[in-house]
Amino acid sequence: MIVRAAKVCALLLAAFALGCSDGGSSSAPDAPLPVDSVQSEVRTLVDGTRTTPAKPGFAGAADRTLATRLWYAPEAPRSSACGRHGCALVVLAHGFGGSTMRFDAYGRYLAARGYVVAAPSFPLTNDQAPGGSSTGLPDLVSQPGDVSFVIDQMLAASADPADVLHDRVDGARIGVMGHSLGGATVAALTRLDCCTDPRVGAVIAVAPAMYVIDLFASGAVRAAGPPTLSLTGDLDTAVPSHFVRTFFDGIDPPRIYVQLVGATHVNLIENYGDPSPLLVPTEEASAAFLASYLSGDDGDLAPTFDALAGAGETVDADY
Repeated sequence: MIVRAAKVCALLLAAFALGCSDGGSSSAPDAPLPVDSVQSEVRTLVDGTRTTPAKPGFAGAADRTLATRLWYAPEAPRSSACGRHGCALVVLAHGFGGSTMRFDAYGRYLAARGYVVAAPSFPLTNDQAPGGSSTGLPDLVSQPGDVSFVIDQMLAASADPADVLHDRVDGARIGVMGHSLGGATVAALTRLDCCTDPRVGAVIAVAPAMYVIDLFASGAVRAAGPPTLSLTGDLDTAVPSHFVRTFFDGIDPPRIYVQLVGATHVNLIENYGDPSPLLVPTEEASAAFLASYLSGDDGDLAPTFDALAGAGETVDADY
């Protein structure tokens, strides 16, 4: 069941907004770009102010090196993601033993709609971590800082006239998506006193592994925080849906919970070769959510989430 406040005024304003977009266009936004036109690259970002701790098979490092995969349109499109101050930035946080390449379909989908998308490979929990990722879990406490550092670097790139991303990132419109351990990372980034980055305006938590949040010695997860979309699969055995539901129940609105029928821990967000069909509702839900909370287009939400509920998915929304 969908629970939402009446938004008659917002819907009316959204209708008028088609003629007065942030970029000053007098017509509706263009259709999304073909995903194969999206540019992708990997940048090595080095944070010299923080260290990477030693662990079995790894002696540690004096800095934190983040191989960061980017997706972006060749030119800023006319879309709700982009305006006169640049396009919204979305940072993706992978899970335990994860790979940024597994976000390729999802990253391209968002970039085709105008978002600048960045996915850092966390030093000790990615699938190629030195000494293996299995002993890297304690480094979770450093990962919110990694996300903040990537945001810093994307804003610096946008300010650099020599960078392909010059003037492309709007620092007032930043969202994050975290999968599994990455979900705990973005929860800490937005709801723990140790790690809060106030620049983040929207959170997508996909199967967030909130049972490891106690690794942060900084108190309880705050109910207050940015608008949050929580996604889970009814066949997820790694992070069963009840953990995601408990997280959803404990946070303040705006909040949306979606449980996808037939989805596992992996196939609702990652792609191995050809993307799973279950990635489609995740993409559509993410696009509607980000368009609403990073562009103010509240009218985008109801049709998408009503359609998901009508298709048999479990949806609980408090906008």
